[in-house]
Amino acid sequence: MISNILVAMDGSESSLRAYSYASFLAKRCDAALIIVNICDIFERITGEIKRELGDIAKKIEAEARTGISIQLLEDYKSQAKDSGIKDVKTIRREGNAAAEILYIADEQNVDTIVIGSKVKA
Repeated sequence: MISNILVAMDGSESSLRAYSYASFLAKRCDAALIIVNICDIFERITGEIKRELGDIAKKIEAEARTGISIQLLEDYKSQAKDSGIKDVKTIRREGNAAAEILYIADEQNVDTIVIGSKVKA
């Protein structure tokens, strides 16, 4: 039985499809919906670019990403609640997306993960 569904959102078309499917499952199974947004961290950029950009670029990037991702999460949480999903939670993290999704899934006792994919026709 499905009881905790995690859906990863980044605002892309494929994540929108994932959100639609996860919402459908949550309603159908009366499951909790956990909407996550993972921002890739600046430290993964290496070499000359990182040295040139330094702390100023990191601060600008972090502030812009934070505002956008918080708004994204709140918008989808509101949509989910309006559609009748009773238990909706949002989580925002920074780091490697794949690793963070797995950490969150473990922390939240998730039994179903829904992520988007780009399908080439």
